[in-house]
Amino acid sequence: MLSDSPDVDAVALEGSVTGCGLRVVSLAVPASVAGECKFASSYEARVNGRIRMRVVVAPDKFRDSITAELAAEAIARGFVQRAGDDAEVVTIPLADGGEGTVLVLARDGELIDVETVDALGRPVSARIGMLDDCTSVVEMAEASGLWRLDPSERNPMRTSTLGSGILIASALETGARRIIVGAGGSATVDAGLGALEALGVRALNDAKNSLEPIGANLSKVAYLDTAGLDRRLVTDVSVVVACDVTAPLYGPLGAARRFASQKGANPEEVEALERGLMHIAGIYEETFGSEVAEDPGSGAAGGLAAGLLAAVDADLVDGFDLVAQITGLDSALEGADLVITGEGSFDSVSGKVTAGVTRHAHRLGIPVAVVAGQTGLSDESLKPMGIEMQLSLAELAGSVEEAKARPAEHLVTGGAQVAAWWARTGKAV
Repeated sequence: MLSDSPDVDAVALEGSVTGCGLRVVSLAVPASVAGECKFASSYEARVNGRIRMRVVVAPDKFRDSITAELAAEAIARGFVQRAGDDAEVVTIPLADGGEGTVLVLARDGELIDVETVDALGRPVSARIGMLDDCTSVVEMAEASGLWRLDPSERNPMRTSTLGSGILIASALETGARRIIVGAGGSATVDAGLGALEALGVRALNDAKNSLEPIGANLSKVAYLDTAGLDRRLVTDVSVVVACDVTAPLYGPLGAARRFASQKGANPEEVEALERGLMHIAGIYEETFGSEVAEDPGSGAAGGLAAGLLAAVDADLVDGFDLVAQITGLDSALEGADLVITGEGSFDSVSGKVTAGVTRHAHRLGIPVAVVAGQTGLSDESLKPMGIEMQLSLAELAGSVEEAKARPAEHLVTGGAQVAAWWARTGKAV
């Protein structure tokens, strides 16, 4: 950890994009360090016509604190303030298919407000993204995310992905030819039954009466009525599910036994959901002819991925890899001297964005610095992976609460501290 703190006292952050494609960020800072900072949206940009070092800032969101884009801009601002005009800093905000995915992918597109429902069926407003290539981005957590529910409300026996399905149906109406569904951060374990209902598939019991598409009813489904399924999803539109996990639908690492307790289920409910997932997998196979239970990622978002795979033959892909491809991470890394990434909590190498950025950078021999809300790994354990420096905002700010209260300010200071460390290594010249 670093103890020296440059003279940076940022108290506000706001961004705009200039006509030349450079992102300009203004912060309230002392006159001694005030000035314009440009973040290249293209890795071909140059600062004052000369480059001595090139840095890529590619963080995830800091959960419950700051978006990936604002985090990237703050870190970059601090780095440039400390390093001076010899540094070119490129910002690539990232996500893994979970919360924040729609903001990252629609950064240069359009956000559309959609009226839908949360995981308990209450009306909410959520966003879908439109990209220039007739691609629509749906983040299931915008509607059915755990973040929308108070802790006392969380119970995957009672929750549904119906609101996520409404978002997918709304994406269809935009004329999209491809729909990316970010599958992560869910409050649900309904195997996607709710989403399928919004798309025209009804779950029926033995008496052929409609069932509410919630986790508690998975084992009661006897038939699926597919007559109302929107055929565009089968014939005209491709669906890609960006999974934030590789979990199967059921089993020790599946949607119930691995994740349901995090969503409020007690041990008995976990096992009830497990039985329900095993049952609905058979119903999906009978109805659609698809064996989906063991596909990697089918357990993502409480099995939403499995439901979309079965019903519309969706492609299940690694969420981070898809976001990295669309945002041009590898192109940005070419020729970089340093990569800075980060997330809210860095206490294992399984943090999807941090691990993914590190993997891509390590392949190119680029050193990595991690700026995180909290860190829990030794410096020595990280060096074999190419992570040469880590910094905890909680330590920098004095507490987790302070770090979350003013994240932009502390990320600016963190970026400056990374620049100071980089200068001391002698690699900045």
